[in-house]
Amino acid sequence: MHLKLPFIFLTFLFFSISALSQNEFVSADKEKVAKTLEKQSVSISSISSSFSQEKHISQIEMDIHSEGVFYFSKPNKIRWEYQKPYSYIILINGDSLTIINDDAVNKIDVQNNAIFKEINKLILASISGDVFDNPDFLVSVFENRKFYKIELKPKTESISQIITQMELFIDKSEGTVQRIKMFETGDDFSEMIFFDTKNNEILSDTIFCHN
Repeated sequence: MHLKLPFIFLTFLFFSISALSQNEFVSADKEKVAKTLEKQSVSISSISSSFSQEKHISQIEMDIHSEGVFYFSKPNKIRWEYQKPYSYIILINGDSLTIINDDAVNKIDVQNNAIFKEINKLILASISGDVFDNPDFLVSVFENRKFYKIELKPKTESISQIITQMELFIDKSEGTVQRIKMFETGDDFSEMIFFDTKNNEILSDTIFCHN
């Protein structure tokens, strides 16, 4: 029995190391990944998904957990709806951005606000997989067995004051974003995970409008 234990242990260790190595990210060919995601995104006209978000604020001991639903419809309609622990909705419809916080409604003309314009472009590009041609961001691409990892670092000072880096984790088989990690100034960051994702469902225009 004692003679078998080292072999069992070494076998377990080998498979553990193999599994870890498959999950480690290595540099990927940017042009190849860009073409793959572009091809996959053509077949996606809409996305609906649930999400959970962890917000880490360095000055607060516990992370803030939120849950909600997300909708996207080509070419440029988005609805982020936070449902727990509070109600907060972000609507993007073309150049119009509306924020609904309880009963307070704030409408923003994206074209007249440089920061919102860049963030809007980045969000849309991230969802569609078209993140490689934005001159305002330095893009690096990595991959493991299951995901592409795209790192975006802003070149402009106005954006870097809000976001220092964004990481997108895109499922290789579907071409959809599964996780977003956004780093802010200091040690603050948000991590959002999407689940129960459905592609190409028919979404009503009313989802992206405020009544």
